[in-house]
Amino acid sequence: ATDKAKETMKEWSKHYRKIEGRYIDSPCKDFFIWGCFGIDGEWTMENLKRNSDAKQVLYALDRAVDVEKIISAIDGDVAFQVSLPKEGLGALMGGKGLDDYIVTANVKNTDFLKDVNYWKQSMKDYGMTMKDVGKNEYLLSAGNLSFNLGVDDDNFYIASTEAYKKNAFSERSDILKDVSGDIKSSLCYVYANLKVLHLENFNIFVKSYGITLDHFKALILKANEDSKCEFILEMDDPDENLIKQLLN
Repeated sequence: ATDKAKETMKEWSKHYRKIEGRYIDSPCKDFFIWGCFGIDGEWTMENLKRNSDAKQVLYALDRAVDVEKIISAIDGDVAFQVSLPKEGLGALMGGKGLDDYIVTANVKNTDFLKDVNYWKQSMKDYGMTMKDVGKNEYLLSAGNLSFNLGVDDDNFYIASTEAYKKNAFSERSDILKDVSGDIKSSLCYVYANLKVLHLENFNIFVKSYGITLDHFKALILKANEDSKCEFILEMDDPDENLIKQLLN
Protein backbone atom coordinates (compact mmCIF):
# COMPACT_ATOMS: atom_id res chain seq x y z
CA ALA A 1 0.00 0.00 0.00
CA THR A 2 2.99 2.36 0.32
CA ASP A 3 4.35 4.47 -2.53
CA LYS A 4 7.71 2.69 -2.25
CA ALA A 5 6.05 -0.73 -2.61
CA LYS A 6 4.03 0.48 -5.60
CA GLU A 7 7.15 1.81 -7.32
CA THR A 8 8.99 -1.44 -6.66
CA MET A 9 6.14 -3.49 -8.15
CA LYS A 10 5.90 -1.13 -11.13
CA GLU A 11 9.63 -1.50 -11.84
CA TRP A 12 9.41 -5.28 -11.37
CA SER A 13 6.51 -5.48 -13.83
CA LYS A 14 8.53 -3.59 -16.45
CA HIS A 15 11.42 -6.02 -16.43
CA TYR A 16 9.67 -9.31 -15.80
CA ARG A 17 7.64 -10.82 -18.60
CA LYS A 18 4.76 -13.15 -19.20
CA ILE A 19 5.55 -16.81 -18.74
CA GLU A 20 6.04 -18.63 -22.03
CA GLY A 21 5.03 -21.97 -20.55
CA ARG A 22 7.92 -24.08 -21.81
CA TYR A 23 8.20 -25.95 -18.46
CA ILE A 24 4.51 -26.62 -17.81
CA ASP A 25 4.94 -30.31 -18.75
CA SER A 26 8.12 -30.75 -16.70
CA PRO A 27 6.89 -31.63 -13.16
CA CYS A 28 7.13 -35.26 -12.09
CA LYS A 29 4.02 -37.10 -10.95
CA ASP A 30 4.59 -36.54 -7.22
CA PHE A 31 5.77 -32.91 -7.27
CA PHE A 32 4.95 -30.79 -4.23
CA ILE A 33 5.66 -27.23 -5.43
CA TRP A 34 6.19 -25.92 -8.96
CA GLY A 35 6.77 -22.28 -9.78
CA CYS A 36 7.76 -20.17 -12.76
CA PHE A 37 8.85 -16.58 -13.43
CA GLY A 38 9.47 -14.70 -16.67
CA ILE A 39 12.88 -13.11 -16.16
CA ASP A 40 15.25 -10.60 -17.74
CA GLY A 41 18.50 -12.05 -16.40
CA GLU A 42 20.70 -9.00 -16.89
CA TRP A 43 18.32 -6.71 -14.98
CA THR A 44 17.83 -9.35 -12.27
CA MET A 45 21.59 -9.74 -11.82
CA GLU A 46 22.12 -6.00 -11.42
CA ASN A 47 19.44 -5.89 -8.72
CA LEU A 48 20.83 -8.90 -6.88
CA LYS A 49 24.21 -7.19 -6.68
CA ARG A 50 22.58 -4.21 -4.95
CA ASN A 51 21.22 -6.44 -2.19
CA SER A 52 23.76 -7.15 0.58
CA ASP A 53 22.37 -10.60 1.48
CA ALA A 54 22.16 -11.66 -2.16
CA LYS A 55 25.72 -10.42 -2.75
CA GLN A 56 27.02 -12.76 -0.04
CA VAL A 57 25.24 -15.74 -1.60
CA LEU A 58 26.52 -14.79 -5.06
CA TYR A 59 30.05 -14.49 -3.70
CA ALA A 60 29.85 -17.98 -2.18
CA LEU A 61 28.45 -19.51 -5.38
CA ASP A 62 31.04 -17.69 -7.47
CA ARG A 63 33.74 -19.83 -5.90
CA ALA A 64 32.34 -22.76 -7.85
CA VAL A 65 30.87 -21.35 -11.09
CA ASP A 66 30.45 -17.96 -12.73
CA VAL A 67 26.96 -17.42 -11.38
CA GLU A 68 26.83 -13.82 -12.66
CA LYS A 69 27.35 -14.97 -16.25
CA ILE A 70 24.75 -17.71 -15.87
CA ILE A 71 22.03 -15.49 -14.39
CA SER A 72 22.74 -12.72 -16.91
CA ALA A 73 22.20 -15.23 -19.74
CA ILE A 74 18.65 -16.03 -18.58
CA ASP A 75 16.04 -14.64 -20.94
CA GLY A 76 12.55 -15.96 -20.30
CA ASP A 77 11.09 -18.72 -18.16
CA VAL A 78 12.74 -19.89 -14.95
CA ALA A 79 10.91 -22.79 -13.32
CA PHE A 80 11.55 -24.69 -10.12
CA GLN A 81 10.14 -27.96 -8.85
CA VAL A 82 10.36 -29.36 -5.32
CA SER A 83 9.30 -32.80 -4.13
CA LEU A 84 8.67 -34.02 -0.59
CA PRO A 85 11.26 -36.20 1.19
CA LYS A 86 10.79 -39.92 0.50
CA GLU A 87 9.54 -40.31 4.08
CA GLY A 88 6.68 -37.86 3.36
CA LEU A 89 5.19 -34.91 5.23
CA GLY A 90 6.12 -36.37 8.61
CA ALA A 91 9.82 -36.13 7.76
CA LEU A 92 9.37 -32.53 6.62
CA MET A 93 7.59 -31.62 9.86
CA GLY A 94 10.40 -33.37 11.72
CA GLY A 95 12.96 -30.99 10.26
CA LYS A 96 14.12 -32.77 7.08
CA GLY A 97 14.67 -30.23 4.30
CA LEU A 98 13.23 -30.06 0.80
CA ASP A 99 16.39 -31.37 -0.85
CA ASP A 100 14.70 -32.92 -3.91
CA TYR A 101 14.65 -30.00 -6.33
CA ILE A 102 15.31 -28.95 -9.91
CA VAL A 103 15.57 -25.46 -11.39
CA THR A 104 15.41 -24.93 -15.17
CA ALA A 105 15.97 -21.67 -17.03
CA ASN A 106 15.73 -20.53 -20.64
CA VAL A 107 19.05 -18.92 -21.64
CA LYS A 108 19.81 -16.67 -24.62
CA ASN A 109 23.38 -17.98 -24.89
CA THR A 110 25.66 -20.58 -23.31
CA ASP A 111 28.88 -18.54 -23.37
CA PHE A 112 29.47 -19.39 -19.71
CA LEU A 113 30.28 -22.98 -20.74
CA LYS A 114 33.56 -21.71 -22.21
CA ASP A 115 34.79 -21.27 -18.63
CA VAL A 116 34.03 -24.82 -17.41
CA ASN A 117 37.67 -25.96 -17.46
CA TYR A 118 38.64 -22.88 -15.46
CA TRP A 119 35.87 -23.59 -12.93
CA LYS A 120 37.12 -27.15 -12.50
CA GLN A 121 40.59 -25.94 -11.58
CA SER A 122 39.74 -22.89 -9.46
CA MET A 123 37.11 -24.60 -7.30
CA LYS A 124 39.70 -27.10 -6.04
CA ASP A 125 41.11 -24.29 -3.87
CA TYR A 126 37.81 -24.34 -1.96
CA GLY A 127 37.53 -28.12 -1.62
CA MET A 128 35.08 -28.60 -4.50
CA THR A 129 35.17 -30.81 -7.59
CA MET A 130 33.22 -30.95 -10.83
CA LYS A 131 33.20 -33.88 -13.22
CA ASP A 132 31.58 -34.53 -16.58
CA VAL A 133 28.57 -36.87 -16.61
CA GLY A 134 27.48 -36.19 -20.21
CA LYS A 135 27.70 -33.58 -22.92
CA ASN A 136 27.52 -30.20 -21.14
CA GLU A 137 26.38 -32.03 -18.00
CA TYR A 138 28.30 -31.97 -14.73
CA LEU A 139 28.25 -33.22 -11.14
CA LEU A 140 29.52 -30.68 -8.62
CA SER A 141 30.56 -31.91 -5.17
CA ALA A 142 31.52 -29.99 -2.04
CA GLY A 143 31.94 -32.15 1.06
CA ASN A 144 28.65 -33.99 1.67
CA LEU A 145 26.80 -31.75 -0.78
CA SER A 146 26.46 -32.61 -4.46
CA PHE A 147 24.22 -31.45 -7.28
CA ASN A 148 24.01 -31.64 -11.05
CA LEU A 149 24.06 -28.75 -13.47
CA GLY A 150 24.27 -28.39 -17.20
CA VAL A 151 22.75 -27.22 -20.45
CA ASP A 152 20.29 -28.99 -22.73
CA ASP A 153 19.80 -26.96 -25.93
CA ASP A 154 18.82 -23.47 -24.65
CA ASN A 155 17.86 -24.67 -21.17
CA PHE A 156 20.15 -24.41 -18.17
CA TYR A 157 19.41 -26.56 -15.11
CA ILE A 158 20.54 -27.16 -11.54
CA ALA A 159 19.20 -30.23 -9.74
CA SER A 160 19.76 -32.24 -6.61
CA THR A 161 21.27 -35.62 -7.43
CA GLU A 162 18.01 -37.33 -6.44
CA ALA A 163 15.90 -35.07 -8.69
CA TYR A 164 18.38 -35.40 -11.56
CA LYS A 165 18.10 -39.21 -11.54
CA LYS A 166 14.34 -39.17 -11.08
CA ASN A 167 13.82 -36.64 -13.87
CA ALA A 168 15.07 -39.10 -16.46
CA PHE A 169 12.60 -41.85 -15.54
CA SER A 170 9.64 -40.33 -13.68
CA GLU A 171 6.14 -40.19 -15.08
CA ARG A 172 5.07 -36.57 -15.71
CA SER A 173 2.18 -34.81 -14.02
CA ASP A 174 -0.59 -33.31 -16.15
CA ILE A 175 -1.99 -31.17 -13.32
CA LEU A 176 -0.68 -27.90 -14.74
CA LYS A 177 -2.35 -28.40 -18.13
CA ASP A 178 -5.67 -27.38 -16.57
CA VAL A 179 -4.21 -24.02 -15.51
CA SER A 180 -1.84 -23.46 -18.45
CA GLY A 181 -3.80 -20.42 -19.67
CA ASP A 182 -3.54 -18.85 -16.24
CA ILE A 183 0.19 -19.60 -16.08
CA LYS A 184 0.85 -17.99 -19.47
CA SER A 185 -1.02 -14.81 -18.50
CA SER A 186 1.14 -14.39 -15.36
CA LEU A 187 4.57 -12.96 -14.62
CA CYS A 188 4.88 -15.28 -11.65
CA TYR A 189 2.98 -18.47 -10.86
CA VAL A 190 3.49 -20.90 -7.99
CA TYR A 191 1.44 -24.09 -7.55
CA ALA A 192 1.57 -26.15 -4.35
CA ASN A 193 0.11 -29.62 -4.95
CA LEU A 194 -1.62 -30.31 -1.62
CA LYS A 195 -2.69 -33.81 -2.67
CA VAL A 196 0.82 -35.19 -2.15
CA LEU A 197 0.61 -34.20 1.53
CA HIS A 198 -2.00 -36.93 2.14
CA LEU A 199 -3.84 -34.66 4.54
CA GLU A 200 -6.47 -37.32 5.14
CA ASN A 201 -3.93 -38.92 7.48
CA PHE A 202 -4.17 -35.85 9.70
CA ASN A 203 -7.97 -35.86 10.00
CA ILE A 204 -7.67 -37.32 13.49
CA PHE A 205 -6.26 -34.00 14.73
CA VAL A 206 -9.21 -31.94 13.47
CA LYS A 207 -12.00 -34.50 13.75
CA SER A 208 -13.21 -33.07 17.07
CA TYR A 209 -13.98 -29.82 15.24
CA GLY A 210 -16.03 -31.64 12.60
CA ILE A 211 -13.51 -30.72 9.90
CA THR A 212 -12.00 -32.93 7.20
CA LEU A 213 -8.80 -32.12 5.30
CA ASP A 214 -9.40 -34.51 2.38
CA HIS A 215 -10.66 -31.94 -0.10
CA PHE A 216 -7.71 -29.54 -0.27
CA LYS A 217 -6.34 -29.62 -3.81
CA ALA A 218 -3.87 -26.76 -4.30
CA LEU A 219 -2.53 -23.48 -3.01
CA ILE A 220 -1.73 -21.04 -5.82
CA LEU A 221 0.13 -17.73 -5.93
CA LYS A 222 0.05 -15.69 -9.12
CA ALA A 223 1.02 -12.16 -10.14
CA ASN A 224 0.29 -10.30 -13.38
CA GLU A 225 1.41 -7.19 -15.24
CA ASP A 226 -0.94 -4.93 -13.28
CA SER A 227 1.00 -5.70 -10.09
CA LYS A 228 -1.97 -7.71 -8.92
CA CYS A 229 -1.10 -10.66 -6.70
CA GLU A 230 -3.54 -13.41 -5.76
CA PHE A 231 -3.45 -16.33 -3.32
CA ILE A 232 -5.96 -19.05 -4.18
CA LEU A 233 -6.90 -22.07 -2.08
CA GLU A 234 -8.38 -24.63 -4.45
CA MET A 235 -10.65 -27.45 -3.33
CA ASP A 236 -11.54 -30.72 -5.10
CA ASP A 237 -14.92 -29.48 -6.30
CA PRO A 238 -14.81 -25.91 -7.68
CA ASP A 239 -18.62 -25.82 -7.82
CA GLU A 240 -19.08 -26.72 -4.16
CA ASN A 241 -18.89 -24.35 -1.21
CA LEU A 242 -15.49 -24.45 0.52
CA ILE A 243 -17.00 -24.56 4.03
CA LYS A 244 -19.29 -27.43 3.04
CA GLN A 245 -16.30 -29.41 1.73
CA LEU A 246 -14.38 -28.77 4.96
CA LEU A 247 -17.28 -29.98 7.08
CA ASN A 248 -18.22 -32.89 4.83
